[in-house]
Amino acid sequence: MSEVREGYKMTELGEIPSEWEIVQFKECCSIVSGLVDPNNEIYREYPHIGNANIEKESGKLLEYSLVKDENLISGKFLFNENHVLYGKINPHFAKATYPRFKGLCSADMYPIDVNNEILTPEYLLYSILDKRFTKAMTANSARTGIPKVNKQEIDSFKFVLPSIQEQQKIASILSTVDNQIDETEQLIVITKELKKGLMQKLLTKGIGHTEFKQTELGEIPEQWEYILLDTVAERKSGHTPDKKVNSYWNGNIPWISLKDTYRLDNRYVEETTDYTTIEGINNSSAVLLPINTVIILRDATVGKIGIMRHEMATSQHFINYICGEKLNPIFLYYYLLSKKKLFQRIAIGSTIKTIGLPFFKKFKITLPSIQEQEKIAQTLSTVDDQIDTYEQEKEKYEELKKGLMQQLLTGQIRLKI
Repeated sequence: MSEVREGYKMTELGEIPSEWEIVQFKECCSIVSGLVDPNNEIYREYPHIGNANIEKESGKLLEYSLVKDENLISGKFLFNENHVLYGKINPHFAKATYPRFKGLCSADMYPIDVNNEILTPEYLLYSILDKRFTKAMTANSARTGIPKVNKQEIDSFKFVLPSIQEQQKIASILSTVDNQIDETEQLIVITKELKKGLMQKLLTKGIGHTEFKQTELGEIPEQWEYILLDTVAERKSGHTPDKKVNSYWNGNIPWISLKDTYRLDNRYVEETTDYTTIEGINNSSAVLLPINTVIILRDATVGKIGIMRHEMATSQHFINYICGEKLNPIFLYYYLLSKKKLFQRIAIGSTIKTIGLPFFKKFKITLPSIQEQEKIAQTLSTVDDQIDTYEQEKEKYEELKKGLMQQLLTGQIRLKI
């Protein structure tokens, strides 16, 4: 057994500061019960919060609405400025928030009151959001076979309790990180709106044009062409090598399939879930496509776009374009991205939506000079680079928060009061 550090003690929850306590939930919190009277008009203008209004794992409260309709009041619990709300039904065990105002919450949530003499709502919120609490509630639910946490299960949960002063300091630090996450999210939203506006302008009006002409797509610069995509890019279909032949799979050729849908709309596709072999390519209708081939998903989640970072192959669910000398692949990526609503609109099918080949044979694009394409591609790529930077910053702050929660809520790191 490892030696306990000076100023710490060993408990059932591990090593904690000597002056901290291990308490059961019921010793410092109570779950509010009792449904509100749907006929009481006082609740007509109360805010209503459900699990859909809470961001998972962060505690962030999203947009919510007023109740207004008395039918919506039925089956609701009243919460006040001191209550923390917790999602009691799986998969909402990782959802909790501290609204700091009075309102009504759905019956699938617990309003939790705290004993303010020994516990702050802010500290309780982060303790509930801690993965140990979520893991314990999920395990309890699985054991009972009911996807719900009952009051007794929560009441018996044990967690670490510092002094009120240290709770406030811990919550302050974690909320500061949360604020950084929120600010970065706002920058992402703003920059994405900027990108949307730039795409609309650059892909229809271009850069510095003063003379325009009418086409079936509307007004475009006089110097631009409106031509079949097939005249400036070679169109290729994908295919799936026989899954039953082991030698066709687990090779070194990335093969893009529906499993990789989540990788699309982020410019380049670098990795895939499955990899085929040259033998698989040679014994099927699959094609080894060159770097910078632009792909579009024509089935299921239609209209998602990507650019191949390496030589790759695709399944039959994709249409692939190898750009000629008059077409910049990054420009084509953004152009196709701007047509997502069109692709979604023309897709047909009762179960799986698909875009038929005849559409792609007749598909036209507006085409600036290659020099202007490169400028447009560079401008939009710069904006996407900034979005990527912000998203990396957000991920960094989220990882920082996880680490701080682990260390601060257990006393591994102490704070000066």
